[in-house]
Amino acid sequence: MTSKVRQSAPAARPAPSPAGPRCALCSATIGARHRHLVDVREQSLVCGCPACHETRADDRFQPVPERYLEFPGEVLTEETWDDLRIPAGPAFLSMAADRLVACCPGPRGTTETALPATVWDRLVRRHPAFGTLRPGVEALLLRRSGGSFLVPIDACLELAGALRLSWRGYDGGAGAQHSLAMFFARVHARC
Repeated sequence: MTSKVRQSAPAARPAPSPAGPRCALCSATIGARHRHLVDVREQSLVCGCPACHETRADDRFQPVPERYLEFPGEVLTEETWDDLRIPAGPAFLSMAADRLVACCPGPRGTTETALPATVWDRLVRRHPAFGTLRPGVEALLLRRSGGSFLVPIDACLELAGALRLSWRGYDGGAGAQHSLAMFFARVHARC
């Protein structure tokens, strides 16, 4: 098991040009609200225009879907939390290149822990609905206090950025708690 803290900005976005943000692939002007693609080689997000989002799926760029699912009946057991080696929630799990990564957002960015594939196998056996996760572009968003969601990977990075900006003190304070509550209200509404 390896752990590291990744310093993360709210969401990786290029500086807007005078005409507005641009697609990272074709340079077309795009709106402030736009879709993303995962650059698999760099393990990063890039902004995309609608045309590139629909047509650029290849070995390097994968479109981030807009699918939000809630698993209300999927209550994670203490055994599952122990398997994930996550001391507290929220956390998100993502799969890339047959590698399971557990990420915990906090005041300094996201702490990542690589987990063995056997953990994913046990998790899917206990919670079969989790098996619909699309590796690299979606994540399982988990809360110890309840709530399991499948979300686009960029939503997880949005959460990490919001918590990093609003965190105060040891436990995050009122600002982080408010950011967390607002984020999960938006996720719940999108499901």
